[in-house]
Amino acid sequence: MADLTVIYEAGVLRPTDPLTLREGQRLKIRILEIHPPELSLAEALAPLIASNALVDPSSDESDSV
Repeated sequence: MADLTVIYEAGVLRPTDPLTLREGQRLKIRILEIHPPELSLAEALAPLIASNALVDPSSDESDSV
């Protein structure tokens, strides 16, 4: 069987997709946490640009500095 993704809700691991298992089938499970994706450069720089701590390099203002 391939990897599958589950959601933990109300004390139960619930698969996000249907399973093709026999009733009563025993399985061994290894739990690996899924980390959210890293921020893009634009998302990481947005708070600095918004607070004027950094000039947006794609703006016309950066040419006059």
